[in-house]
Amino acid sequence: MRSRNLPRRPRVCVLRCAGFVQVYRLLLAVAEENPHLRSEVTRRVRGFIADEKKRNKAAEPSLGDLVPLFALAQGLRWGDLAWPLLEELMDRGVLWMCKEVPSLVKPSELDADEAIGLAWDARRVANRLLMFSVGFLGRLSKVTTEQLDGFYGQPTPWLRASMRQHIAKTMAASTWPDFFLIVNVPLPSKAYMHEWLSRAVGNSERKGYHKRGMDFSRVQRSGVSNILRKGESVSASPTMKMVRLEEVWRWDGSNGGTKFLDASALTYGFDGTPLTEVDFSERTSVTGLTSSSGGYATYRAGERRVALRHSGDQIDHNEGTHTIDIDLRALSDKVGAIYLTLSAWQEDLRTIIRPEVRCFDPADKSGEPLARYELEGKPTGQETAVVMAKVWRAAPGKVWQVTAIGELCRGRARNYEKMHEKISALSLASRHAP
Repeated sequence: MRSRNLPRRPRVCVLRCAGFVQVYRLLLAVAEENPHLRSEVTRRVRGFIADEKKRNKAAEPSLGDLVPLFALAQGLRWGDLAWPLLEELMDRGVLWMCKEVPSLVKPSELDADEAIGLAWDARRVANRLLMFSVGFLGRLSKVTTEQLDGFYGQPTPWLRASMRQHIAKTMAASTWPDFFLIVNVPLPSKAYMHEWLSRAVGNSERKGYHKRGMDFSRVQRSGVSNILRKGESVSASPTMKMVRLEEVWRWDGSNGGTKFLDASALTYGFDGTPLTEVDFSERTSVTGLTSSSGGYATYRAGERRVALRHSGDQIDHNEGTHTIDIDLRALSDKVGAIYLTLSAWQEDLRTIIRPEVRCFDPADKSGEPLARYELEGKPTGQETAVVMAKVWRAAPGKVWQVTAIGELCRGRARNYEKMHEKISALSLASRHAP
């Protein structure tokens, strides 16, 4: 009988390999039924190789999806994709390396051996995944579909034995030379590796993958704050003075006209009574109690403040931007909550393309959002609005908190009745929650 203490990981990975083989065979079948798929994948991979702009997260959100698709690319070798892929992987990996080892944000200040060693330790898991994928796809390319079908989609005996050996080497890899050997890429010099790490940090900042001065210890496994999930809350820093909502949206301009995704801030009293709304039309509120066309509130030593300020419509071709700034110090003691909402001005939310929405403290150098709402891909149906988040306090003088909501509803900017009804229902439900 096998001892429980013996390592089983290679066997587990080989068993998982059977699942990968079945998915791969299905992918080939889909490509056979849809010949244009190979052309599209080839175009996508060639673009990634040739143009840096087509490698960033906006153009290629998941490199983990791109690597398996490479199996369908025509007229390309692994060597064509390898270095562009490794460069982008390193750029995206800066956030995670610096979370593990903050000193890697300035690799040039470290000895080359130390920086390269620390980078390996921080990227060990990511490197293993790539080693597995490259070895897997390389071996699969040597097996015909007829052979796979002969084993009913299971790995052939040769493939199973070869993958077992490959996985053992992958798990044993403990240095960059091991890694480059397994992924079949020439080993760079130590000086190149050291410079590469510094270049990756600069690229990551330039591409917006991290921000200068960021507190990497606050980065969660998902890459964002752990309060971004629906229904979760966070207590803001007692020193937080401002909250900013930034929204960017896009639309198909082929039919002419502009489509708006309006960001609004709705203030409420501690008893749940609606107070005022700030949006593209009513753009300021001095204290959060009523809308205001001008004026300011006085906060300590004559400082002039405006509690809520909306940027108005900022339109550039087929892209729009809204920003709402909330000065927590200027809010009246009668304001208990501010609900942040999004709404389509015409039609419904399905007409909006790739909206980007986040709520954050502009003074927080980490760049971490307090709340975020992802509309893309959600089944919004015919709903026209979403209650994104709630900025609130239990009583005057208490610490502000932020709760992510993400509830769809009806209503539009300047027509808030349905939004108020949804917010009232949410507030009632939260009071009765156990």
